[in-house]
Amino acid sequence: MTTVKITNFRDNISTLANHVQYQGEHVCVERNGKPAFGLVTVEEMKVLEKLSLLIDLEDAENALASGKFVDWEEAKKRLDS
Repeated sequence: MTTVKITNFRDNISTLANHVQYQGEHVCVERNGKPAFGLVTVEEMKVLEKLSLLIDLEDAENALASGKFVDWEEAKKRLDS
């Protein structure tokens, strides 16, 4: 994985994008010495999105199983009060 400061990222975005797209390299962009965001291939981004949906689904299933779920009408009533 390559780590770059955000100022270097701005100056080298095209080169870094090529490394990600064609070589599958990951890029971590730092702002003020801390990781701010990363660059990954589109394929990896799609996998991350699917994982996020699976986690959301698992959380929803756990809430239903534990009885923490309320239906929409009940939720609206609680929010209105």
